[in-house]
Amino acid sequence: MCYLTKNKVSRDKILEEVADHMQLKNLEKGAQLNPSNEELSKNFKFLNRVTNESLRFNPAAAITDQYVINEDVEFDGIKWKKGSLVLFWLWGLHHDPNVWPQHEKFLPERFDPEHKLFKTPSGEDRPPASFSPFSNGSRKCLGYKFAQLVIPIMIINLINKFEIENVDKSLNEEDNWPIATSMQSVNPPIMIKMTKK
Repeated sequence: MCYLTKNKVSRDKILEEVADHMQLKNLEKGAQLNPSNEELSKNFKFLNRVTNESLRFNPAAAITDQYVINEDVEFDGIKWKKGSLVLFWLWGLHHDPNVWPQHEKFLPERFDPEHKLFKTPSGEDRPPASFSPFSNGSRKCLGYKFAQLVIPIMIINLINKFEIENVDKSLNEEDNWPIATSMQSVNPPIMIKMTKK
């Protein structure tokens, strides 16, 4: 929500998707919105880009749980012994300037396959694991599907019913992007003011 308080263009695009959905479903203004997975995928494309960009910009966990190497292996010139513990730095993965153009900026367009930011700075496809907010494979977070459904529904209901703004006005400055994950604490806390529409 903090990122949407800073980005009125993104907020307005999501509100357009909300209005289109409400008209399609013949819902009254202020109605509770509970779109299905299929409707979220089909009718809320920009919202999904904002959700993904939020998770890229500030993953819920900055690092993964421990992985154990199950056999001696060499990768990219580094030798790993069986039994070694490995952690993946998701924040670093999501801010790699070789993969993410303008990685320090909040740009939902980077998840639009038609947009130039969808590619790496060199114009290549991004590696499949370059966006891994919930890790990957058999160790992928169990909450992934839940988060992919709950986050967008929460966003559309909140911005549809409330005006939102940062209490700390310095957060509105273009280059002041707060970072907070479950593994980090933020001091002072990120405070958002919500006023019913």
